[in-house]
Amino acid sequence: MQRLWGDRAALAAQLAGPMLPVLRAFRPSATKSFLVFAAADGVVLPTGAGEHLWEGYLTFAGILAKVDAGDSAVDVYRGNVDDLLERGILRRGLVLGCAQCGRPAFVAIGDLAQINRCPRCSAANSLSQPRWRQPDTEPQWYYDLHPTVREHLGQDGEIPLLLSHHLRRKSRTYVDVAELELTNPETGPLAEVDLVALSDGQLITAECKRPGSLGTGRELRRAVAKRVLPAEQLAADQILIATADREWQQSGVDMLRHEVNVRRWRNAAPRIRLVSGLGSDKVVDLQADAESGLTSAWK
Repeated sequence: MQRLWGDRAALAAQLAGPMLPVLRAFRPSATKSFLVFAAADGVVLPTGAGEHLWEGYLTFAGILAKVDAGDSAVDVYRGNVDDLLERGILRRGLVLGCAQCGRPAFVAIGDLAQINRCPRCSAANSLSQPRWRQPDTEPQWYYDLHPTVREHLGQDGEIPLLLSHHLRRKSRTYVDVAELELTNPETGPLAEVDLVALSDGQLITAECKRPGSLGTGRELRRAVAKRVLPAEQLAADQILIATADREWQQSGVDMLRHEVNVRRWRNAAPRIRLVSGLGSDKVVDLQADAESGLTSAWK
């Protein structure tokens, strides 16, 4: 994905911009009903793999519907779509059925010909109205998202990138790296950290989730211990938990506070930072006092 966008900052900025709802509409799903579109907006095909079998293909009208764009914004989204096409992130093409097996498939514009091979059964099909069915006149263009980006969004991979963009905007100097795994050579993996960042000289270890919950009961205790361990080993200045939800569940915040308080830190204990609303118009950035639990705007 970094190669497709040119650099990590550009990738994060794109996901934090107006095209995010459009890109999320391409997320694969285990169920077809999760991706149902209006007829004019797109189609859903069983072209994925594993648990994410169903994938959506949007028309340009469907792209505009995802962002509720008025007439004044059409040119903006047309420009964004054309930019993604040039980068190879989006592909334009047709959805064609097969006269032999009946299975519809997306065919990219670069692969189209008067005679097209069915990707499932290899039957030769003439590019004629029975293959595209609707509309009756000329075929409708559809858009496909690069499979790597689809898979990334299907695993909520945009959340760490949205956090990266938020932190970069809040910092004078900033650099980060993607997911890292802390391992013991003898026993194996110990913990993962979704983002490690250096912001204005402060080392941050971050956990990023779509729901604002770290779990319950034993799952919660394990999750918090795995969030604190990398911060301990890296001598982090901040432990940050980030979510796309409007707020964090208090049970997770309280357990994180407890774990920070009972640990013996080599230096000062890291500050606890809570970020919520990632991907929305209102991102909330708070600090939580480890002893009292009181929250205030991050400074």
